[in-house]
Amino acid sequence: MPTATPTPRSTPLPPVPTAIPSGSEENPVRMVIVPASSGLSARRAARELETSLSERTGRAVEVVLADRYAEALAALCDSVGGVVNVAWLDGVSYAAAEAQACGTPLLQVERRAGRSSQAGEPIVMVANGDAGIESVADLRGATFCRLGYSDLATWLIPAIMLQTHGLDVAEIEHVVDYEDLTLLLEAVADGECDAAGVPQSAYSGARSAVRNALITLDESPPMPYSILMIPVEMPLDLRNELERAIVAMSSDEVDAEALDDLLRFERLVTVESSDLAPVRQFVAEAGLDLAVLGS
Repeated sequence: MPTATPTPRSTPLPPVPTAIPSGSEENPVRMVIVPASSGLSARRAARELETSLSERTGRAVEVVLADRYAEALAALCDSVGGVVNVAWLDGVSYAAAEAQACGTPLLQVERRAGRSSQAGEPIVMVANGDAGIESVADLRGATFCRLGYSDLATWLIPAIMLQTHGLDVAEIEHVVDYEDLTLLLEAVADGECDAAGVPQSAYSGARSAVRNALITLDESPPMPYSILMIPVEMPLDLRNELERAIVAMSSDEVDAEALDDLLRFERLVTVESSDLAPVRQFVAEAGLDLAVLGS
């Protein structure tokens, strides 16, 4: 005889929590900046920028100051689940963000260069003309000079240039730090250092006697000063509001002063990934594992 089976009844699912909108007081948009100035000036400028951005966008915005670009990159890559972190990055951390698919470029800093402005400048690797060094590969066992371990122009970019030529930084016998670019170039010219990497403007602005004592070994593509990166999945309306607000601030006498304290800029321009292809290629040729930078 057939037996009765219980009628299946639906079980209500637990309620799904409502996502907190980006830019609300509970979930502010965070802008991470490695400031060009330091101390009280940077903190005051950050507060002013935070207030102006919030007023201009109608969103809650929090400006966070970081010590290193790796911190800014890590914050950008942590934009998940409705959290929106935007970050101003240098050329190397920008390439890492692209490699990790963490963000896309929105705005770029340009600085005064003579009568015009530029978004970045090349790093030139120079050597003492009497040291018998003819190529980057000849620097194995040499003395290399820089401003410091964390300096982008005189160490981080030159380290990439060394690796591009198959030379590991561990193969440099001595590394010596100097206080400023003038002393650094003079040390190479005098033979105290075999080689160094410096911004092109510092090399071209050196005394003729110094330049005449040097030879050029290599030159990087123009390395960006600072790029505003936004998360790939950032809502379009929020992206447009943020871009309009920052561009408007850059031409406002009061707000531009706060921006300049943090970014040191002549003007801000829009930028696309295609514009920065030489930077990505330069970093990629060194064979660096960009996936771990900032993690």
